[in-house]
Amino acid sequence: MKFGLIATALVAIICLITTFSVIEFARRSLIHVHEEEFQELSFEVMLSSEAKIVSYMHSLQGLNGLYAASKSVERNEFEEFLLAIGKYRRLPESRLIFYVESVPASQNAEFVESIRKDISLDLAGISNYAIYPAQNRTDYYPIKYVKEYNPSNFGLGFDLGSLPEVLLMMESARDSGDHKTYSQLLISTDDGAQEGFLLVIPVYRNGVPLSTVEERRNASIGYLGVIDSYDSLFKGLNFDAIHNDSFVIELYEGEKKVIFKNELVWASGSYNPDDIAYSVTLPMVADAQNWTLVLTAVESLVEHDPIHIYLPAAILFVGFFISFLFSGLIFSATTSKARALHYARQITKELKEQQDSLRAHERAFSAATSGIVITNPNRKDNPVVYVNPAYEKVTGYSAEEVIGKNLRFLHKEDYKQEGLTVLREAIKNKKSCEVILKDYRKDGSMFNASLSMAPVFEDTGKLVNFVGILNDITERMNAETQLKSRTEELEKFQELTVDREIRMNELKKQMEELRQKVPK
Repeated sequence: MKFGLIATALVAIICLITTFSVIEFARRSLIHVHEEEFQELSFEVMLSSEAKIVSYMHSLQGLNGLYAASKSVERNEFEEFLLAIGKYRRLPESRLIFYVESVPASQNAEFVESIRKDISLDLAGISNYAIYPAQNRTDYYPIKYVKEYNPSNFGLGFDLGSLPEVLLMMESARDSGDHKTYSQLLISTDDGAQEGFLLVIPVYRNGVPLSTVEERRNASIGYLGVIDSYDSLFKGLNFDAIHNDSFVIELYEGEKKVIFKNELVWASGSYNPDDIAYSVTLPMVADAQNWTLVLTAVESLVEHDPIHIYLPAAILFVGFFISFLFSGLIFSATTSKARALHYARQITKELKEQQDSLRAHERAFSAATSGIVITNPNRKDNPVVYVNPAYEKVTGYSAEEVIGKNLRFLHKEDYKQEGLTVLREAIKNKKSCEVILKDYRKDGSMFNASLSMAPVFEDTGKLVNFVGILNDITERMNAETQLKSRTEELEKFQELTVDREIRMNELKKQMEELRQKVPK
């Protein structure tokens, strides 16, 4: 009893330790799966954002090509070109695409008047066009054409030169001949203020040299640009799949200058580094932007997962159940040794009796003078599973050649026998039958076989085998045939003999009648 209790306790402890190990393994596996999913999502965020910036650049380059191919571009041509681009590129609906013209202060009034009289899109013109905010400078950079998808403070007539940092950025683009980005633009819309960026490329007069900075400055006529918010840049990404309240997006310009953080960071001011589950840093390489994207998942990301919540409890429940089950089995086994030994001896005895019975049956089958064959109808094609030596002697086939085959091989091509039809129906209906067949030995010689076939059932009623007894009755049938033939000959002889006696009697009678008629 004491040994049983100790063994039971050890098994329970081992099962519980295993259970908690499995819980820890499952937790680590879940974290690993989340980390891989998070990395995949991070690449998706980066690639999607880069694709949008590339799409912006292609749109601006296309517009720049329109300016390069024309002496001037009218407002309706600008609009039609953007509509054409929209059919082939999916751009965010919050973007703002515009053309800014460089206007010297001396030509300010003339420029404003020409825009007000522009009837290319509206016969009423643009009577309220004005350059704003009002400032005194030598050059102005008002928005001449604009395609707004969300009204903002950067509308028609807004002077981008009024923003000193933006003006420096545009002058840098003009001097270099390349696109430039201003990454800390505050956009005011009907939805409120949003952080955004400005992407511009310079536009030059046609047919003039642009080799030097001075030549590019003299040839500059304006800029094409895109304004968009960072919310729009990251809009449409699959944040719902990972719980947006646990997901941090940060965008850096250079190494340390933060240009965007999502709402979680703005709301809390910062997040506790101890809560970070994993973080991914990716460079934004689209069109040589010097941006770095940092995506961070905080610890609550894993805690939101229902599997994380319910899996440990499920494993613990199963672990306790298995512990209880095995402990009970061990306790029962160790405290019932005598009973187990008794059952073991009884089972061993029964097995020995069954083996002795099987051996006796096998000896009886082997000693039988009739051929015995056993088939298994539960296997495909009802193959032979046993034949005795007498069967081998009758057919000329060894057991190895017969076992595994259907008995039809003994009939060769002679399948239209009446006995075969009776045999098939009996097997199909699980009944006994006795038939006479023409079978063929291994050497090809034909023999007449008497086959008695009977089904064997388990106690449950399940069919397990067919047992057949085969006898070669060729000699018997030949003797019967000869006996029949001789009997027929004897009958014919008797008929002839009887007929002769009848005729002799008639002849004697006729002779007697003739004697009586002769005179004496």
